[in-house]
Amino acid sequence: MTILPWLAGTLALTAVSEDVPVFELLPEAQQTRLAACGVDAGELSRLLELKQRPFDQDFEGGWREIAGRDGCRLAAADAIESYMLFARPYGPEHTKILRWHAGQMYAYEQRTDKAIAYFRATYDDVESVAFPGPEWNLYVDATLAFLRGDYDALVAARDELAVQPVPEERKESRRKMLADNPNMTMPEGFIDAPMNLNVVKGLVDCFGKPYSQAYGSCEKDE
Repeated sequence: MTILPWLAGTLALTAVSEDVPVFELLPEAQQTRLAACGVDAGELSRLLELKQRPFDQDFEGGWREIAGRDGCRLAAADAIESYMLFARPYGPEHTKILRWHAGQMYAYEQRTDKAIAYFRATYDDVESVAFPGPEWNLYVDATLAFLRGDYDALVAARDELAVQPVPEERKESRRKMLADNPNMTMPEGFIDAPMNLNVVKGLVDCFGKPYSQAYGSCEKDE
């Protein structure tokens, strides 16, 4: 697991007695943010006991519930960081998505340096990872370019992502998902589009606006 600079020194804490609640091992600033968002020692322990899927994907019981509270995105990042350090996520692919989500929390709060560090730590080795491989890396390229204010690099990443082939089995999986969920609304062209292309188009259309607006909610100026 790649350890980001500000987390490296914290690893020594994992060797302390299990009798000490993880909450008490965190820096004071993290404890303060978590407590202000309703996460005390007991709640953090509950979160760390979750399997990774409910911790990462459950909107009512994992880090996303924290992020949904007013002013609590940084506390959500604290929870994700704690999970990566103390819950031992299984496999590099699963750690990758936690890093991405931590980066998003920092990007939403315009903590750009930390966001970039986390996003950069999610690149795939395309020679060893068949999926999503190039699509994911181009998504990372585009997001980093947006945060750095590099419009040309952002457009280049979008254009390269747009021509990536989409396997037929993925298209069929998407068709089935829509058929099984008739109330689900997806962007036009969803079935045939490379992964995250619609998000990247939004970053291009809303270039110069905060990530919190450009990601998923910003409309192109006419």
